[in-house]
Amino acid sequence: MTQTVAAAMDTAYAQPTTTFAKIYKATRKDGTVFGATDHDRDLTVSGVTYKALTALDASAVKHTLGLAVDNAAVIGAFSSDFVTDSDLRAGLWDYCLLQAWEVNWTDVTQTRWLLSGRMGRVQSGRHAFEAEFLSKMQFLQQDVGRLVIPLCD
Repeated sequence: MTQTVAAAMDTAYAQPTTTFAKIYKATRKDGTVFGATDHDRDLTVSGVTYKALTALDASAVKHTLGLAVDNAAVIGAFSSDFVTDSDLRAGLWDYCLLQAWEVNWTDVTQTRWLLSGRMGRVQSGRHAFEAEFLSKMQFLQQDVGRLVIPLCD
């Protein structure tokens, strides 16, 4: 992000009314990209259309310093043009790449990165789904491979 964009966003923050929305981009295992926003109308940013979904709620993200794990959750209702029960059952949404930005909806070239990571295993109920957000730090805390020492592994 250039200094000009950062300065413009800071100016917009100082205004008495807000012009900011959050946008979320999810890239599933099959490569399909979906965009959602908490704004009241669709926004197109960098060629991706972020649909205004009232049935999607991202919890507050807990940011921490150091190597601690950030956490958040995404909860939503099934929608024919976004998340379907059959896609969830097929595992297409499990561990998909999730990115979030804040955008000035009056000038969508003004964006500020918020977070990047993966959704955990997505759980579905009768009419809704829930997924935990896993930051990149989460994956650093997982054991990978085997420990081998001279006498045994």
